Amino acid sequence: MNIIIYLIAGAIVGYIASRIMKTSGQQGLLLGIVVGVAGAFLAGYFISPLLGIGTINDAITLPTMLVTLLGSVILLLIFKMVRLSAPKETTFWIAVVLAVLGVLGHEGILGGLLGGLASYSFWLAVIGFIVLALGNLLRGV
Repeated sequence: MNIIIYLIAGAIVGYIASRIMKTSGQQGLLLGIVVGVAGAFLAGYFISPLLGIGTINDAITLPTMLVTLLGSVILLLIFKMVRLSAPKETTFWIAVVLAVLGVLGHEGILGGLLGGLASYSFWLAVIGFIVLALGNLLRGV
């Protein structure tokens, strides 16, 4: 029962934060809950130690809701500043190939073909993700 109350409080905080940051038209209920819960974690690490007030992770009171709201607003502010863009097609396909090689190496499908690929399969998938993330963050890459 506590998890339901926690999710409802997260949804309320996420909705209010999205109204403050004027992103409410871009996100629905599920993303509002995610913003509220992620804002609570962000506030728990950075804001709570400074103010000496907990977040909705500790108890659901007005001060904890306000600290969580502040964390959610900061989270939305960071997302508004980043402005993701689609990567170039070449960057996308490089990331896909690295990820597929990582999965195939992990499954042992390409064991004889590429030698010791299985020992580096996790890192191939991670590098593919990093390439894709950088392609989204940096325009023109």
